[in-house]
Amino acid sequence: MASAHRATAEKAEVTLLVHDPGELELWGDPLRLRQVVGNLVSNAVRHTPPDGRVTLEAHGAAS
Repeated sequence: MASAHRATAEKAEVTLLVHDPGELELWGDPLRLRQVVGNLVSNAVRHTPPDGRVTLEAHGAAS
């Protein structure tokens, strides 16, 4: 996911960080989930000032 936005972030001088939580289980439409997360990352990069940082992080729910 982040790799699709890395070039745009670099051009905007925004650091794009990813914290990999390992394996997570997720239920939903993969295409729509990708679209939603992509929109959020795109907006975050667009509205972060130069030398800023956007961090992607996921957490699993405690069972």
